Amino acid sequence: PAMRSGTALHTAILEPGLFGSQYAVSPKFDRRTTKGKADAAAFEAENAGKEPVSEDEYENWMRCAEAVRTHPACAFLFQKGHAERSVFANDPVTGEMVKCRPDWEAKVGEMTVNVDIKSTDDARVSAFSRSAFNYGYPMQSAFYSDVCEWAGLPKPDSWCFIAVEKEPPY
Repeated sequence: PAMRSGTALHTAILEPGLFGSQYAVSPKFDRRTTKGKADAAAFEAENAGKEPVSEDEYENWMRCAEAVRTHPACAFLFQKGHAERSVFANDPVTGEMVKCRPDWEAKVGEMTVNVDIKSTDDARVSAFSRSAFNYGYPMQSAFYSDVCEWAGLPKPDSWCFIAVEKEPPY
């Protein structure tokens, strides 16, 4: 559930134009009735290939995305750049093909800033710092920098985590 929610939130924040092609807001159906079963089947047929989401999930993700996009620092980073670009390279030690996919590559003047969005229960510095350590976020940024270098691309000049709470006030 956390991965599903995080993926939907990333889409809502970084690629809002794609959200409707990947997700469908599902009304509630009473699948115990013939009409409910028929309505559910019609919804599923009409939205084949899309992930069904509840109205509550959709509203929460949209409010969360709006909070991120309207935050002054985030809005600044999202002015110029691109989302979800995959970078592939061979690890020079193991020879294995590796991949990284920064959430957002911001262009700030001549600088490139890799931005990674992390949903969390608590975005306070002390709590998020523990999460960052526990989940290895600093290793992630180092690995992404290495993959860019191995692929012959410039390393990002800086790295930024956007910690957004999953529940209000975001």
